[in-house]
Amino acid sequence: MTMRILFPLVCVLALHAQPPSAAEIRAAVDRAMPIVQQSSATFYKSQTCHSCHHLSLPMLTYAVARERGVRIDEAIAASTAQHGLASAPDVTSFDRAVQNVSVIDPVASDGWAVIAVSTLGYGKSLVPGIYVRRMATQQRDDGHFVTSDMRPPQSYGDFYATATAVRAIAAAMPDKLAAEKSQRLAHAKKWLLTAKPSTTEDYTSRLVGLTFAGTTAAERATSIAELAALQRSNGGWGQLAHLDPDAYSTGEALVALAGAGVAFPVRGAARKGEACSDYCCCNQLEFHTAVSFAMDHRTFCNRRSRQMWLSADSA
Repeated sequence: MTMRILFPLVCVLALHAQPPSAAEIRAAVDRAMPIVQQSSATFYKSQTCHSCHHLSLPMLTYAVARERGVRIDEAIAASTAQHGLASAPDVTSFDRAVQNVSVIDPVASDGWAVIAVSTLGYGKSLVPGIYVRRMATQQRDDGHFVTSDMRPPQSYGDFYATATAVRAIAAAMPDKLAAEKSQRLAHAKKWLLTAKPSTTEDYTSRLVGLTFAGTTAAERATSIAELAALQRSNGGWGQLAHLDPDAYSTGEALVALAGAGVAFPVRGAARKGEACSDYCCCNQLEFHTAVSFAMDHRTFCNRRSRQMWLSADSA
């Protein structure tokens, strides 16, 4: 099962009239973390490649879990990191990084590998620096990045590619290249501020990119307002205007908003904040093992959507 997550928990099975308590959230996180880790461990029993969904995003999850005192199996975390980070791309080998013999997609592959290794405190070391510097040279004249990895809803499009590249550059560009780092982030920020998103993934990626590009609250305001405006009456977000809300889009939207400094509830009405957690709970049976995010006392949901679509043109 693909886990596109940052820090997950399984939604409470009971259909609460009120948002889950802090104790319920923590209990759900404790139940969900072994599922996430087992998924990663199972993946690397048969695969040897780097995986954003079975390595990078779980590693981000583990980093947040450690910060908040959530127990994880460090043996599984170390084993999956050892397998995944020494794959393609191999961020453990200087020779392989320099020889550049296994580049697939500089942003979707190398970018996520760099983001993953940065969670271990090695983002500014030599080998990740080689990968991120090479990836940075793929920036287009107007400031955006592209990807050949077209697997919606997450991995596709210029907004996704630019946000991923910005995050990798912010995490791992060598200190000696500080001037280039600043220039590239500013260039990407300019594109993100002017380009027009069309899907929830685009709106979410735009906000994530602006956050990691070092923007001010005022510069993020429009992006925040436009993403928040996509929230439906039941508290969820849909991938496209004609699709029902789902846990994937709801989770990524709320994580992006929280990362940008938004205090919930998003639209000011007290019930709206509760609707987000109610959406997770009410859709638990429909989504089976819906994955949610917990940040402080706020509940976010996410999982691979049941409704996959081929392109934004399908709208």
